[in-house]
Amino acid sequence: MTTKTLNPPVGRSALPFIDASHPDKPLEVNFYRPARHQPNDPVVVVQHGMLRNGDDYRDFWIDAAEKHNLLIVAPTFPNAPFPKAEGYNNGLVVTADGAVAPRTEWLYAVPGRVLDALRAAGVIDKPVIRIFGHS
Repeated sequence: MTTKTLNPPVGRSALPFIDASHPDKPLEVNFYRPARHQPNDPVVVVQHGMLRNGDDYRDFWIDAAEKHNLLIVAPTFPNAPFPKAEGYNNGLVVTADGAVAPRTEWLYAVPGRVLDALRAAGVIDKPVIRIFGHS
């Protein structure tokens, strides 16, 4: 079963996320939601690097989230189902046999589907969305 809605509580949280294109590879999404956050307030999607430490990246943004009323969304791709650079950093764009995978299977689309689940729950509407990360 895939995740259709996400409704993180106020403060720090981590919720499971099952992506429709990768239902056998569960993710965790780390959030920070200020108490005063409204659906059209800004969102920052935070992408971790090879250490797969989305919780640390989320925590790095907490002061800015409080100051600027930002919803922090940090999808975490575990190493076991998304091994090495090929399984995460390279976005699963190329299959094991060297063919280009369908765009719907690229990991680069997952943050958009996380945002769709937040929108479906009424957490966000049409906010400004920014992304932060490195590899």
